[in-house]
Amino acid sequence: MFPRKKAYGKHLWKIARAVRRIWKTSIYAFLSILGVLAGGIIYGIFDFLAFPESMRAGKKPEPTVEQAPGRAEIMPGQVIAGGKPQTVILRFIAGKGGISEGGGVKLAPCRVIEFPGGKRRAHYVLAHGWGTLQNTKPKRANYFACEAKSRNPLRLEVERKPALPLRFFLRLAGYHFLRWRGTRLPLLDLTNLMLEESKIKVRVRGGRLDEGEEIIFTLGDRRQGGKGWTIPAHPILTEMMLEVDERALGRYRMINEIPTIKVTGGEAQSLELNVFPPLESEPKVKIHLRAVDPHGETDSAFCGKLEVLPTKGESQIAEIELRLEDGGHKFFSVNREEVSPSGSSIVYLQARSRHPSKPFTGRSNPFIVAQQDEKRLFWGDIHIHSALCDGTASPRYVYERARDEEGLDFASLTTHDTLGKFEPTGRTQEEIELHHQLAEEFTRQGEFVALLGYEWSHHGAGHRNIYFAPTEKDPIFPEYLDAKSDTPEKLIHQLGERNYMVVPHHSAWRKVFYLPFNWGKFLRIKIPQSFHWGVGGERLRLVEVYSSHGSSERFHGPYPITHGKGGVFWPSCLRDDRGAPGWGSYVQEALALGYRFGFTGGGDRHDQAVDERKYPIRVYPHGLVGVWAEALTPTSIWEALYARRTYATTGARIFLRFRINDLFMGEEGALTTEPEVYIRVAGTAPIKEIELVKYDLRGYMARTIKPEEDFPGDSWDTEYRLVDRDIVDSTFYYLRVSQEDGHQAWSSPIWLDAPGP
Repeated sequence: MFPRKKAYGKHLWKIARAVRRIWKTSIYAFLSILGVLAGGIIYGIFDFLAFPESMRAGKKPEPTVEQAPGRAEIMPGQVIAGGKPQTVILRFIAGKGGISEGGGVKLAPCRVIEFPGGKRRAHYVLAHGWGTLQNTKPKRANYFACEAKSRNPLRLEVERKPALPLRFFLRLAGYHFLRWRGTRLPLLDLTNLMLEESKIKVRVRGGRLDEGEEIIFTLGDRRQGGKGWTIPAHPILTEMMLEVDERALGRYRMINEIPTIKVTGGEAQSLELNVFPPLESEPKVKIHLRAVDPHGETDSAFCGKLEVLPTKGESQIAEIELRLEDGGHKFFSVNREEVSPSGSSIVYLQARSRHPSKPFTGRSNPFIVAQQDEKRLFWGDIHIHSALCDGTASPRYVYERARDEEGLDFASLTTHDTLGKFEPTGRTQEEIELHHQLAEEFTRQGEFVALLGYEWSHHGAGHRNIYFAPTEKDPIFPEYLDAKSDTPEKLIHQLGERNYMVVPHHSAWRKVFYLPFNWGKFLRIKIPQSFHWGVGGERLRLVEVYSSHGSSERFHGPYPITHGKGGVFWPSCLRDDRGAPGWGSYVQEALALGYRFGFTGGGDRHDQAVDERKYPIRVYPHGLVGVWAEALTPTSIWEALYARRTYATTGARIFLRFRINDLFMGEEGALTTEPEVYIRVAGTAPIKEIELVKYDLRGYMARTIKPEEDFPGDSWDTEYRLVDRDIVDSTFYYLRVSQEDGHQAWSSPIWLDAPGP
C-alpha cells in the first residue's frame, strides 16, 4: 500500500516538473516574441529617420497631363484567367532624347484612371490577382529580370525587390509608432505608398540609353529555373504603368500609351440571353447575347454562328454571328410579332450554337410584352466599386461593362467616401467631378441610366449608399471621417434638403475585423455593434437585402454573410461574419421595429481577381435589382426606386409581380378588407418554392407554396391567388422565391395598416 503511494507521488512530481518546464518555455517564447517585435520597431524607427523621403509617396498626387517620352510593347497581351503561370515580356523603347546616365524607369501593375481635362493618375490595385514580383529568388515563381539593348557600354541598376517587403513594413511600423508617441507626422495614404513600393525600379548607370534603344522586363523569368508569373483567377484588365525620369532629375512621368494585359474568361460553355421587355406598340425587341464560361465570365474570344428560337418549337427567329471584335457579346433586334403576338403571357427564348463541336444552348430571362400604359421591368446594379477606392476596374469600365457586356438597363458607381486609415484623404474634387461626368456621359434616354451616388462607409455605424435624384443640382459627398458627418444623424443633417435617398447594406455584417487582416481579430478584438439604422424618414426608402457578401434578410438562410468555407489558413471563425440575431441588425428585425424599406439587390462588386480558395473575398454571385418603371429614363428609374417598386435577386433575372388588393409591391394602404394576394413568378430555372412572408403582432410567419402541390405542370412559370382571412391587426407581406439552382428573389413588402381605435 505505501509503495503505491510513493509511486503516485513520484508521478505527480514528474508532472509538476513538466508543467514548470512548459511554463518557463512559454514565458521565454513570449519574451522572445516581444523582443523581436520591439527590435523590429526600433529598426523601423531608425530606418525611417535615416531615409524619411521614403514616405513622400504617402500623399495622394494630383492628376496630371504631363507625359514622358517613350513607348512600350507587351507580349502576350491576353491570357486566360486561372491558367498556368506565364512569362510576360515588356519592352520599353526610349523616346526622344533617350535616358541620361542616372535616369531611370519604374514599372508597376496598377490602374491608370483618366480624369476630366485629360488628366491621369495611377491607382494601386490590391487584389489584381497577379503574383507579387520579386528578383531575389530566381528559381521561385514571379521572378523578374531586366536587361538593356544598347550600343553604349551601360548597365542597369535594379532595386532589390523581395516577395515580402519586410523592410518597408518595419519602416512603416516605426513611422506609426512615432506618430502614436506624439511625433508630429502627417497621416499616410497607404494606397499610394503601397503603389510606390510595388514598382520595379531601374536606373541607367555607366552610360546613356539612346532614343530607340530598349529596356526589356521579363516578368516570370524561367531562364534560371523560375516558375513563371502567377495569373489572376478571374478576368481583369491590368495596366503596366511605366514612369520615366529621362533627365536624372528624380522627376518621373508616365508615358503616353500605357501597355495593358487582358485576362479573359475561359472557354464558353453556355449562352446568356437577355431580352429587354418591349411595349406592344414597338415593332422590334432588343436582345443581348453573351457567351460565358462555367464561372459566368465572358469568353471574349468566342466566335461562331448562333440561332435564336422559341423555347417550344424549332422555328428560327434570328441567326447571329459573334466575331472576334464583338468580345463575346452582342446586341441585336428581332421583330416583336415573331417573339410574342400577345402581351398576356410570359415568354422565353433560347439561343443555340450551330458549331458542331460546341453544341451548347442558353435560355433567356422570362419577359412579357407590356401594354402601352403598363409599367415595364428594368434591371440594374446600383452598388459597384472601382479602382477609385478598393475595386480593380476603372470607373469608366464599370459603366461600359454594365451596359455593353452585361446588358443592364441602369447602374451606379458607388465609391467609398474614404478607406479610413488606408486612405485618409478620401475623395478629392477631381474624383467627385469624374462621378458627375460619367453619370452624365453614360445616361441615354431609352438606352441606359447612370445614377449618381457614393458609399458612406462607417465600419461602426454601418455602411449605406447615398443616391441623388437626377434633378438634384447640388449633390455632396460627406465623409464618415469628417466630424460634421460621422454619425447617420449628422450625415442626414449635412445632406439637408437635397433630393436624395439612403440605402443601408450588408447590415448583418458583424464588423469585428477588416479583411485582409482577419488574424488581427485575436489581437484587437472588439465587441460587435448592431447595425445603427439611424434616422432618415422618407429618405430611408430602400435596403440592400442581398449582395455578394450574402443576405441580411434573416439569420438563417442559404446566403449567410460570410467569407467562405474554413481552411488551413482561414478557419471558419475568421470567415463567419454574421451578426447574432436579436440585436436589430437583420432586415426582418428592422421591419418589425417599424422601418418601411423596399428591397434591392446589389453586386457590391469590387472585381477582385484573386483566387477565392486562398483569399476569402469572392463567395456569392453579384446581386441585381429589378424595378417596375414607366420608361427607361433617369426620372422614371428614380421614381420607381423611390416608390419601392423594386425586388432583389441573387443575380438571376427572375420575373416577379406581387399585389395585395390594389397595392403593388412597395406600397402601403389601409386594411379595410381581407387581403387578396396576387403572385406571378417566372424563373430562370425551375421554381423550388415561393414563401409568402407575413408579419403582425404575433411575429413572423410564412406560407410555403410548392410547385408540385400548388401549380403542377409548369415549375418555371406560375400565377397564384389567395385570400388571407387570418387577420388580427396591421400587417405587412413580402415574397421570398427560391429556384432549384439556388438563386433567390425577395419582393419589396406591402404594408396594410389597420384603422386606429
